[in-house]
Amino acid sequence: MNCLVCGNGWTGAKTYCPRCGSPVLPRSRRGRLWKLTIAFFALLFAAWWTAKWIW
Repeated sequence: MNCLVCGNGWTGAKTYCPRCGSPVLPRSRRGRLWKLTIAFFALLFAAWWTAKWIW
């Protein structure tokens, strides 16, 4: 497996990166969950950006 955040590679069935702790999803389910994760973080960023301008 390869980490999408720090690029660390490892073997075995770990679902998180041993170096940075980022969760890595199994390949079969990655498509839908990956899009949901991106959408969630985009929403979080938009909310933070809006709050920054309001304050």
